[in-house]
Amino acid sequence: MRWKFAKAGRLSGAFAVILLSTLPMRAAAQLPTLPYPKAAAFVGDKKVLTVAWSNGVVTQESSEGRRILLRESLKVDDIQLSADGRRVLIRSARMIRVLEIGSGRTLLTHALPHEPYATFLFSPDGEQLVVSYEKEQRSELFDLTRGTSLGASEGTFEDGGFYGRYLLLVLDQSRDGPGDTLIVLDRDGKQLSRRLFPAIFASAPLQAEADTMLLVDHRRLYLLDIARNVIVQSYPIARVPTQLLARADGSVASHRGHAWEVRDPATGTRRGLVGYTPDQRDITGMTAGPDGRLLLWVGDQTLMLADPASASTRALFDFGEDGQWLAASSDGEHVAIGADRSLRIVDLSRARPSERCIEPPGGAHRCAIADLRRTMGKVEAAEADDLRTLVALLQRQEMARWDSERADGYDYLAAARRLVELDLDDEAEAAYRWALGFSNPHMLPGTTLAFGELLLRQRRFAEARAMLAPLAAQQSALYRNEKYPPKILSHIFAVLSEAQLETQQLEAAIVSAQRSYELYGSTASFSGRYVGRAMLVKARALTLLGRLAEAQALRVDLLKQLSRNYGETPLAVETRISLGEGYALQGNVAQGDALIVDAIEIIKRSFGDANPTMIDARERLGRLRLRAGQSSQALTPVRAATAALSGAQQVRLDRFRSLFRLHVATAWMARQSRASATTDPKVTKAPSVADAGHPTIARHEGELTAVALSPDGRFAVTGSRDRTLRVWDARSGVQLRMTSVSGWVDSVQFIAPTVVLVRAYRAFTIDVVTGETRTLGLDDITHGVAHAGDGTIAVGHDVGVLILRADEQRVSIPGDDIRDITLSPDGKRLAGRLQESNEVILWDAVNGQRIGSMGKSDTAPVFLGSLVIVIAPGLPGSDIAQRYDAVTGKLVGPVASEDCFLHNIRAAAGQMFAPGRTSCLLGPGDQQMRPFFKGSDYVHRAALAPDGRLAALALEGGRILVIEVATGRVLHTLLHGNKVTGLAFCENGQFLLSGADELVGRVWDTRSGQALVQLGD
Repeated sequence: MRWKFAKAGRLSGAFAVILLSTLPMRAAAQLPTLPYPKAAAFVGDKKVLTVAWSNGVVTQESSEGRRILLRESLKVDDIQLSADGRRVLIRSARMIRVLEIGSGRTLLTHALPHEPYATFLFSPDGEQLVVSYEKEQRSELFDLTRGTSLGASEGTFEDGGFYGRYLLLVLDQSRDGPGDTLIVLDRDGKQLSRRLFPAIFASAPLQAEADTMLLVDHRRLYLLDIARNVIVQSYPIARVPTQLLARADGSVASHRGHAWEVRDPATGTRRGLVGYTPDQRDITGMTAGPDGRLLLWVGDQTLMLADPASASTRALFDFGEDGQWLAASSDGEHVAIGADRSLRIVDLSRARPSERCIEPPGGAHRCAIADLRRTMGKVEAAEADDLRTLVALLQRQEMARWDSERADGYDYLAAARRLVELDLDDEAEAAYRWALGFSNPHMLPGTTLAFGELLLRQRRFAEARAMLAPLAAQQSALYRNEKYPPKILSHIFAVLSEAQLETQQLEAAIVSAQRSYELYGSTASFSGRYVGRAMLVKARALTLLGRLAEAQALRVDLLKQLSRNYGETPLAVETRISLGEGYALQGNVAQGDALIVDAIEIIKRSFGDANPTMIDARERLGRLRLRAGQSSQALTPVRAATAALSGAQQVRLDRFRSLFRLHVATAWMARQSRASATTDPKVTKAPSVADAGHPTIARHEGELTAVALSPDGRFAVTGSRDRTLRVWDARSGVQLRMTSVSGWVDSVQFIAPTVVLVRAYRAFTIDVVTGETRTLGLDDITHGVAHAGDGTIAVGHDVGVLILRADEQRVSIPGDDIRDITLSPDGKRLAGRLQESNEVILWDAVNGQRIGSMGKSDTAPVFLGSLVIVIAPGLPGSDIAQRYDAVTGKLVGPVASEDCFLHNIRAAAGQMFAPGRTSCLLGPGDQQMRPFFKGSDYVHRAALAPDGRLAALALEGGRILVIEVATGRVLHTLLHGNKVTGLAFCENGQFLLSGADELVGRVWDTRSGQALVQLGD
């Protein structure tokens, strides 16, 4: 069974864009390229490794040195090894050849059809080869001993492969048909059986029985007898695993995301606890390790060792961003990893794991370069000596190779930039000048651009302009003639515009900034890092030219773009501050002050209190207030900025100038404050964001996903897929507050007159008036939230449920698969459903003790007075509502439900609300549900007014029915967008808030059926 490991990309970050974008592919193909390890196999002695390199060279690596086993003369597009290391497959253009490594004899030659993607798999003994064509969903089997085809079959070996005496292929019909078909062939290519499954995600052979395999679909794990085509055992599974691994002790290991576990395939029970990677990175592969442990390949760069006995996971080695799993010995004690064109052999046989690095054929210093790259990746600011060494080693490489070895050029520029970050500007400048001394045209643009940014930092604006202007002209010509990717040119124009602005070439700066924007991409998004900088430069230039309205409109548009996904980045913070200064220049000092205060809060929350961005923001806030005549208020932020800069560990020249300027500003503002105190003793408090508002950027950029209306109808809260939470004045439609969150907003609900409970990847509360935010639970994914009338809040996580009581007591209930949690109205009981078994459990929410089980259900339980209502699954369309005692968890009896739809039940207005084609209510003392409305359309969303008098049902086409519950009469039919995504009433039911896919909310008067206000421009 092959491992499905994704190959890691070699480049990331700004300089990756620089190098990749300036490299013409036809030129790069002619340059020498260092090989990298493509495949490996441990042969015989586990210390001997056969390695296939990307250039067609096959070597044998051992402690005694290297032997060249094969050297391919033609161009190699792909190369693979058999598991025993005796045979190699080489693909060149549309031709594949299989060679015997020892003799070099050709065993098979096969022309590939015009198929964009073909994959290859050797049998474990190396005697056969299967070639799969994913687009055509077919495979061909070859006998390598005779060099002949054994025939073709439907399906591919994706999620299949060689299993003992069989070849298993999967025919993917999930897009067009009922599911996936498992096709079993014998080793002669004869089809033995077919079986249809809803889907096939992973499979593995059981080592104990050669004819038995494991297979998983959407919800179940199966044990299949291959020979008899009979399912021996199956059981439900909560996490659909990415990979299955049968272990020597008969258990099955699996992983999904950052979690892994071990189970008994006969009973389906888990052995021990679920294990997690320490940093929550996704596991991309798993294999058997030494002494019954597991080896995990994480994030395409880290090798980890997992111990099922303790469910613990620890990192062994981190190979940087371009690691590739190649092979493991049969006992799991030796592992081969490809990393940065070098080969790493990891030895796990001793108590202290070790690694050995092997250079590629024809490569020198690659192991040392790879080690330094790993150091730079692990440490936020690498040591200067490491950087100097890396620069020197890269300078010893062939410069002609830097264009094809793009990572070398990227790391060279990254090392130079890191020297800048360490205030070693002279050494960085020398590194840039060295690279500029070569005539290589493909390295020059990135180096020139980086050098220009260094000159800007050193305030050598004229030099930067003189260097960047010819580069921009040259690259513009290349872009027109050669169709170069425009992002590198966009970056150049962005930096050039800054140099032009600082040398008072304002009109030229505006032209360059606009050019940067136009080149960035077809969407012309402002959210690109350098395009955003260019837009701020353009706004500054427009301001200096007196075109204030144009400048302010540009800033507003930029902030709107950034608010989608980049609401708390340095660029968004700078935009917010610049926008605030623009408002102040236009005379709206209150709104300008509020925006900068908001920016300072974002900096404090996201970047800390003592960083250059915070210092700059506080100084600019002080200057804004000083110009507005608020000397006393100006003094506070400037003093804080001065103290932070004075405590900085490193004070280079530009920081020293800033510190001197701040000291002078502090003294001046203190003097102004004393002078104003004698004439105007009143101190005006700076307005909050809620007071000032942001009416110019009051619109969601993604579908609304959750809405809430305050009990008194004054405030509306909307959450969206744009990862923002917005607070509105429900009477005027003015946006009062916008908060960026870490994920889509799943739910919002008022738990106090002005406090909202929010679930958006994480759980938190926010006061809609003051903006005070309180994070709830752990700092990880939140599976659910619930609250009770006494102020108790429950938050579900991967490790269990955390209950936060009103008296600050914290109660933990362990369990990694608790879902659909709900609290009793008095906060004394918690009910939840176990995702894996669907069992509904009742807990004591005061001490965390389990009270008992209340059957099984596919939906969330509901507290109703002294009862818990659980929907027990029956035959399709005949689910049963059962009543349980909320104190003891004992069964009380069933509930007659007639035609009521029971899969979307909830507690509302002291009743159980079941909206559907037939919508029903159940009171605390009722034994039968009461239908109050019957329709013919599917209900997408529903809400019941807190007083129980009205219900709102959202149907197809954006229709909302407002229904009088007592009579079932439809009072109004409201229209909102194409699809309603959220509904909420105020406490007395007079107002209804709706959210829809048209990105705006609406507040309705339920008495007249009229839309009172729209939330969003």
